[in-house]
Amino acid sequence: MAEKTERHHQIPQSLLRLYDICFWSEDAGNEPYPVNDPRQALAEALNTFEMECRQYGIDHMNVSRGMLEQMIKESEIELSWKQHRQEAHAGDWSRWGRRGGLKVLEMYGRDHFRELAMKRWRKEDHGVIRET
Repeated sequence: MAEKTERHHQIPQSLLRLYDICFWSEDAGNEPYPVNDPRQALAEALNTFEMECRQYGIDHMNVSRGMLEQMIKESEIELSWKQHRQEAHAGDWSRWGRRGGLKVLEMYGRDHFRELAMKRWRKEDHGVIRET
């Protein structure tokens, strides 16, 4: 039985979403980052975009979206499932989870997560989850 392969982009596709957040415009047709404090979100996105670009040797000051799309496309390789999930992204899972987790925390608030934890461990049921 042949081993299943997956596509891996050595330059991550998440850079496109960060680019869209950082360089949002109504003319481009992309949407702004939906948060309560857009200035803070933009500052965080710019910082993350700059750090990610540096990690992959991309000049974040002089890259267009089209150039970024081309670089990502050209960085695509085929890897086995194990190589892709356990080796290529070994250090990425916690970083990605934190990025997404903070967004969810901002959307639902700490009370929601406290309620989830208490419900999981059957400590209390305050009804916060039902209200959100």
